[in-house]
Amino acid sequence: MKVCFAGIEHAVEIDSQYVSVLQIESPAFFARICQSVLSGKGEDSIEPYTVWDDEGEAVNAGAAFLPIVNPFALPWKHKKLFGGLYAKTVGIAHEDDDLRGQIERLGTQLRVVVSQLGYQMQGDYAFEVEWDLATFLKAFNFNVEVPEDASLFDNLMCFVEYAADMGFDGVLLFINLHTFLAENELESFYEHVLFLGIKVLVLEGGSSCSVYCKERKLLIDQRFLETLLIGQSDRTPSTQGRICFNGFGAVTF
Repeated sequence: MKVCFAGIEHAVEIDSQYVSVLQIESPAFFARICQSVLSGKGEDSIEPYTVWDDEGEAVNAGAAFLPIVNPFALPWKHKKLFGGLYAKTVGIAHEDDDLRGQIERLGTQLRVVVSQLGYQMQGDYAFEVEWDLATFLKAFNFNVEVPEDASLFDNLMCFVEYAADMGFDGVLLFINLHTFLAENELESFYEHVLFLGIKVLVLEGGSSCSVYCKERKLLIDQRFLETLLIGQSDRTPSTQGRICFNGFGAVTF
């Protein structure tokens, strides 16, 4: 996948091999880029952009990203994730004959026990909804468990595992994620999301030219010169991955 901004010469490449980072030194331009992507309006944004898949087909800009502006308020109930929880759970149960049989027997037993209560009353009473696992999950609010006392780092790790469980195939969009995590935490997080096959785009402000392992960064400085940085295991940019773009083409140094 790639994102093409009208105000940026080169596309931002997004894949499951690197965490993609778009860093912009100009605060005003950074704010405009963030506002545009978060709006989901694509070409109608204040900084127009388009999103393309690996086959070169246009992607709906409003559906391409799952934005996470505040990592302390992770979107656990977002429809792109929570909407598939019950179906995923039921699907796993159906694949296991023994487990499915056990669930059905327990469901029948529960219905019989509750129905016996009706024998103590004068009228006739019965269930109107046929019991199944999906009904049980909804009735008892089966949900992802979020530890209240977990650290931000642990919550982020749990969140991406949850996204992987739900088969999320979009892009997680973070803003200034590096300001909330220590260096070793950020690198561990990067390694984990790539191991899970989750695509991540980080929009980052500031002037730091450092690059982390597993990070592919397009840096736009105050003069709007574009530099591509690709992180290596020693946390220094790759010699061949450090490219300064200018009007005459790409110059590697």
